[in-house]
Amino acid sequence: MDSKTLFNMGKCQGIIETLGRTMTTLCYDKKRNVNINKKLTANLDGIKTIEVIEIFLKNAAQDNKLRSYSAISYLASFISKQWPCR
Repeated sequence: MDSKTLFNMGKCQGIIETLGRTMTTLCYDKKRNVNINKKLTANLDGIKTIEVIEIFLKNAAQDNKLRSYSAISYLASFISKQWPCR
């Protein structure tokens, strides 16, 4: 692997970790009766970043309409469906 690939992998991990923490925090806030859209929440307690990445890659590879979505909205939608806030 070259340094650019390693940099991009680290960047990917950072984005998913940050989005996951944010969505988990919003899940807790939603439970306190704050009106938050369920597409912005997820319960990722105990879920490792590598698990999110592996499942995301497997599902994204099978999606024929992937290019019609923005990257961050697709990721947030995927996470909220895969690990819904209950």
